[in-house]
Amino acid sequence: MDSLNTGGGTPPAQKNLPGSGQGMGVGIRLATELASAVFVGLAMGYGLDSLWGSRPWMMILFLFFGVAAGFLNLYRSVNQVQKRL
Repeated sequence: MDSLNTGGGTPPAQKNLPGSGQGMGVGIRLATELASAVFVGLAMGYGLDSLWGSRPWMMILFLFFGVAAGFLNLYRSVNQVQKRL
């Protein structure tokens, strides 16, 4: 019975270890930043297309702007994370 964890202690997987869960949090944050930049670019392009009647050219152009802004945000965020390590 010694090999079973029958004591009242916290199992090792649930301890608050430094760095536990931080990698997943950073990954989710980076994915959210990229997706939101692309979404904002598409929304702006769609709005301009609706306003000016230039479908789909503004949406395509602002999709590329959104992707570029998303990757710039990713680059900046990764540099911030690396500086903290």
